[in-house]
Amino acid sequence: MNKTAQLMLEATVLLLLIITLYSYANAQTPALWGDLKSGSYPVGFRFIYKYDYSRGWKTREDANGYPQAESRGRPIRVSVWYPAKNRANASRMLYEDYIPSTARQAGFAELNSLLKKRDVTNLRASLKGEEYNNLVMMRMAAVQNAVLQNGAFPLIVYSAGLNNSSQDNVVLCEYLASHGYVVVTVPQLGTTSLDVNLKFQNALDLETQALDLQYAIGAVHDLSNINHDRLGIIGYSVGGVVALNSVMRNTDVDAIVTLDPTFGVTPFIRLATDSPYYAPTNLRVPWMYIYRVEPATNLAVSDALKYSDRYRLAFTGMLHQDFSSLPMFSPQSAATPTRTAETAKRGYQTVCRYILNFFNAYLKKDERGLEFITRSPGENGVAESIARFEIRNAITPPPTEEKFLRVVEQEGFDQAIKLYNEHRARNPQEPIFSENFLNQLGYRLINQNRLAQALEIFRLNVEAYPASANACDSFAEAYMLSGNKEMAIKFYEKSIELNPNNRGAIEAVKKLKGNP
Repeated sequence: MNKTAQLMLEATVLLLLIITLYSYANAQTPALWGDLKSGSYPVGFRFIYKYDYSRGWKTREDANGYPQAESRGRPIRVSVWYPAKNRANASRMLYEDYIPSTARQAGFAELNSLLKKRDVTNLRASLKGEEYNNLVMMRMAAVQNAVLQNGAFPLIVYSAGLNNSSQDNVVLCEYLASHGYVVVTVPQLGTTSLDVNLKFQNALDLETQALDLQYAIGAVHDLSNINHDRLGIIGYSVGGVVALNSVMRNTDVDAIVTLDPTFGVTPFIRLATDSPYYAPTNLRVPWMYIYRVEPATNLAVSDALKYSDRYRLAFTGMLHQDFSSLPMFSPQSAATPTRTAETAKRGYQTVCRYILNFFNAYLKKDERGLEFITRSPGENGVAESIARFEIRNAITPPPTEEKFLRVVEQEGFDQAIKLYNEHRARNPQEPIFSENFLNQLGYRLINQNRLAQALEIFRLNVEAYPASANACDSFAEAYMLSGNKEMAIKFYEKSIELNPNNRGAIEAVKKLKGNP
């Protein structure tokens, strides 16, 4: 082959390669993504169906008194987006494939039918004219049941808005998967089969959703391409409440994103703070808080959780639904003086880019991601008239309960108290440990015949929780064991004042005073 022919062959090969890469990039970037750029991985998607037999879904008998034939366990449908291997001529999913109505098992077919009815109703209510028909026939990025890509990718759990579809943020989920993340979610589903919907402001139903998300983490545990040491969580709307309290109960979470969370407006702050898992000391991971500015906006929860690095991105021209994929679906969506369909699309794509770079920074330890999220919106190509950004750096957190206990046992009680007092001096008004932890530690010390140290722990508990009848009762018992009747009576009487029905304290006071 002469030199000219060789050069022509090389040029042809290069051109074919460019065409192939261009076609691949276009194939992985569907119209619904707007200007978002696909990462280096094809996107796979699959449903995983499981029964959670630890929680009931159906009663033992049906409405007619006959035994329920199928499983009564709670049905869990897990949606999984993931980096996949490239497969020639693979057919990408249509949007309607995300809304299945059938399944191999009867129980899941029934579940899918219920969810599809709700999903279609919600979509038709949000879309106008032919938008619904156009949407369901849209090609997405994902290939259903594609082969898993080799590697170990961080896991992200997505918590949807109230009774939204599993794919309410499908563009974000596909986008993250293309950049090397596994994303899982479950549909919001009523606590029992009597109602497919969750109830707003219902603590039981919010707990149901939290448990479903925790179950989803377990359901994908055996997938070969997940790095389970890198875990993020995203919560949209009321899903933000679930996400926040999921972080506070699960120390494996490394980073959290909330999208216009319900607790960000004054009337609904208590949805987060009333949870038994809510404690300001329990959130210590980086947090990206993305929200719209409105008259009822209240950042009290974000302000209180000061042991977390908080990246707050505020939008002035977006509606609540613009933090889901809806603005990418609906060119005719509602307009306001500061928002058009186009500004909503640009805003949503900005949200996706910030989330990707945030997780790149904290789940992949990518310096470029950290640089992106610490720049001003203007430096990232976002008009500062549209988005406002601020960073609240975490303050030094108190020792965890586990660390404090370890210090007590390994470094000595005096060192543990020194650690406690150092933090108390910095934050005198804030309880450092839960009442229950201090109470249990006090009794643990009593059982080890370390009564003087137990008294000190009970004293700290009464100082931290002066309105607790139980804390006063335990302090009194420790004084009684030490032989200090006067102080024992004092704190038993304080406990009775706080809880007049404390029969044990009443009897103890009688005995200490020598009354029959």
